[in-house]
Amino acid sequence: MAIKQHLRYPGLDNKLKKSVLYFEQCLGLQYVTNMLLKVTQRIGGYLTKQYTQKHIDSLQFAFLNRLLDQLVECLSRCERILAAPMPKAYSIHLRHLLLLYCVALPFQMVKDLQWWIIPVVGIVSFGLFGVEAIGLEIENPFGYDANDFPLNRLCKKLHNDTEE
Repeated sequence: MAIKQHLRYPGLDNKLKKSVLYFEQCLGLQYVTNMLLKVTQRIGGYLTKQYTQKHIDSLQFAFLNRLLDQLVECLSRCERILAAPMPKAYSIHLRHLLLLYCVALPFQMVKDLQWWIIPVVGIVSFGLFGVEAIGLEIENPFGYDANDFPLNRLCKKLHNDTEE
């Protein structure tokens, strides 16, 4: 849930505060620049404490630490996706190039297709501008749009699986 919240907007979410964190933990995370890194450090500390107190054995400790490492790796991959949007200059240049191509296309094909050029140029333009729109739509897959990852549903399933 914290990763979802971090990818969508910065700061501590009230729902996150109420569901999984104690008041003291919220105070400790309020002024941290990378909340998720701090949370994973606390989880690592908790696992170490459980191991030193002999609540878990060395195999369990190693397995849980590997899972924590994988979580941090997934987080860093998601942050790289989020931090690498399509540059504005690229999208503007692409749109201008597509527009120029679609305006010039009928002049190149009118001799061969005559009146059929109108639906052909319409279909080609629809396809090319559609691909460009898809590129802009999937630029940030962590938001609330219909084509974004269903983070709420995934977090709810993970929470239910953990509770079970």
